[in-house]
Amino acid sequence: MRKSIKSSLFTAVLSLFVMMSFAGPAQAWVNGDTKTKYPIVLVPGVMGFDTLFGSVEYFYKVADGIRKYSGGQKTYNVSLSAWMSTEERGVALKNEITRILKTHYGVTALTAAHKVNIIAHSHGSTTSRVAAKLMQDNIASITTVAGPHYGTPMPDYAITLPKPVLMAAIAGINVAGSVVSIFSGRLDWLFQQNANGVLNDFTQAGIQQFNAKYPSAGVPVGGSYGNKKYGADATALGKWAGDGQGAEKPVSDPNAILFYSFTGNINNNTFTAPGFPFITDPADWVLLVIRKFGNWYGYTGDADSFIPVSSARFGKTISSSYWWNHVDEQNQTLGLLGWGVADPVTVYRAHANRLMLAGR
Repeated sequence: MRKSIKSSLFTAVLSLFVMMSFAGPAQAWVNGDTKTKYPIVLVPGVMGFDTLFGSVEYFYKVADGIRKYSGGQKTYNVSLSAWMSTEERGVALKNEITRILKTHYGVTALTAAHKVNIIAHSHGSTTSRVAAKLMQDNIASITTVAGPHYGTPMPDYAITLPKPVLMAAIAGINVAGSVVSIFSGRLDWLFQQNANGVLNDFTQAGIQQFNAKYPSAGVPVGGSYGNKKYGADATALGKWAGDGQGAEKPVSDPNAILFYSFTGNINNNTFTAPGFPFITDPADWVLLVIRKFGNWYGYTGDADSFIPVSSARFGKTISSSYWWNHVDEQNQTLGLLGWGVADPVTVYRAHANRLMLAGR
């Protein structure tokens, strides 16, 4: 018996060694690997900010990870209201991008030569589609990370709650958004909190109205977040390139906006780190509640605990198999992740390299 166990262990170790030998070395990053033609703008989702307390970024350490090999090209974190309707937020993003472009290029008036690459998380994804319609000549690419392009089950469940319960929850969320505004040093967002508007934007009815008003070739035609009762995910794909008004364009067109997406996917699980989730990934506990709301509404399909994978598809899908929850996707909380998962900073860095190779 002992001999058999020793033999099995030896075989397992040998197999691991062989697999590592043929896996090939990790990419050796060098200066210039993320030197995109246009600067990168990181757009947050709900409860979003650029930095808290002047140092903790919403996209934790992502900008620095890209800048390290950018050859001087810049990556910017954007501050937006924690809770604001998508249309209002899109206008605010347009204004932020305009300010960034004028500073970056040192100009007073923008032309079609002044562009940015947008990488947006969650609500930032639909926010970016509004901005693209308002300033399409100044957008080189849009990459959405867990973007709710076809909504998400939680809002549909929330609007079925007794009205006093729902209103109390919304009031509390608005207060939390104001606190974020204070801690991020953006007092201009302090009284611009509208959680009810965000909630209605991402119900099935709200997202249908939004997609009709702000179409994008990157959004799959006829997609959804899956059958309500059985959780069957749609598999439609969007177009890789287009303009800001909803029309497709050839990928080779230098004026086309390129569309990409990726998302976390922990299937219908609630923990990314079974056994010790609080220690390795504390966000699991918050998202556990959100996932249960979706389950109670009838959705059991693949998701990052919040956004269904089918809803997150946009343009060219890079991956929908990262073992991340909705907070891991921005490398929060403070980079704490489940064991053995993909490093978000490396994924964002690789995407910056992808944008560079695409001439963006």
